Amino acid sequence: MARFLLLLLAGSLVRAPVAMAQGQESSPEDPDAPSIFLLTMGPDHSVVFRKWGHAALCVGDQCLNYGVTDFSRPAGLVREVLRGEAVFWLGVSAYEDMVGVYSRDDRSVFRQDLHLSPEVRDALLGRIAQDLVPGQSEYIYNHFNDNCTSRIRDYLDEVSSGRLRGPIPLPLPFETPGKEPTFRGHIRRGLSEDPFLLWLSDVGVGSVADEPISSFDAMFLPGALRYGVEQAFGAPPRRLHTGGYGDLLPPDPGSRPYLPWIFGIAGLLALAILFPGNSGVRRSGVVSAATLMTLVGAVATAVLVLSPLPEFRTSAIALAVPPTDFLLTTRHARWYGPARLVWGVGFLLAIAVGMLRQPLGWTVFATLLPLAAIVWRSRRPVES
Repeated sequence: MARFLLLLLAGSLVRAPVAMAQGQESSPEDPDAPSIFLLTMGPDHSVVFRKWGHAALCVGDQCLNYGVTDFSRPAGLVREVLRGEAVFWLGVSAYEDMVGVYSRDDRSVFRQDLHLSPEVRDALLGRIAQDLVPGQSEYIYNHFNDNCTSRIRDYLDEVSSGRLRGPIPLPLPFETPGKEPTFRGHIRRGLSEDPFLLWLSDVGVGSVADEPISSFDAMFLPGALRYGVEQAFGAPPRRLHTGGYGDLLPPDPGSRPYLPWIFGIAGLLALAILFPGNSGVRRSGVVSAATLMTLVGAVATAVLVLSPLPEFRTSAIALAVPPTDFLLTTRHARWYGPARLVWGVGFLLAIAVGMLRQPLGWTVFATLLPLAAIVWRSRRPVES
């Protein structure tokens, strides 16, 4: 594949000076040149790494996949992503094989043929040729800025003098009238069917994800890139397969999917803490509540310390639910409980007045239920 592309590039570069000598800014596409086209695949909600879709750039009957890594060790991969150390690289597959794999996985597949001038084609093939040199295609994965789709987006934009950065308003559900598009909204769309992961993303990913983004930024998603390429390159998508998971991610669900869970747990713990006539139940409620909140704070603090990525370092969950909540189970609870309750209320007020954009309000409010119960119980006379 590398030799094929390099030979193709060499032939193209021989033609380019001729076109320039004739005073042409751009030339029609060579009908004998292998086709260059974009493949975009729909989401697969059964596996977390596939929830946002996939993309590949193809030359002739070979497809370039920038989303290759070792997926056999999910725990290690998640840790590396959090630390900004996950290494991905380029893989090459036959066109028929790639379409067949994603079709068998019941994922939607679209093809967009790119009719490029020889100059743009040469520049794109030259960029691809650099990645085909052994060891040159490895990169550090970032979900928003450097992934299998954004790599292709950046290459196409670079060789076309910024076509994808132009005014390309994206349709629903990528952009919602009256609401600024953000990376968080797109994270939520991919996790809409998993309340726990959705909650983790809201509390774990910081305020960087709440800043407004452009349509170019949104093209880190395959569906958005498909639409952007259609508009910028006049390349309408041709459907190769209709998948059972749909063509696009659903709209941003907000916090609704996980609200019943966090308030259900918080309410049960508060009732246990206030349970009359059984000190064992009350004690279990206090220990359970304190353990859960301490665990949230400890994990958040560890991520804050260990991750160099701004999307994790700007999360305020370690302040909202501090790892010191284990003190609620000790003799210090009589002073720590009221102070912690006041701190939580103050955090809610900060969110309400717009000092914090990260959507932590419902989570902080849920923690106040068992906290208030602990404070109220600590003020009651000790029962014999």
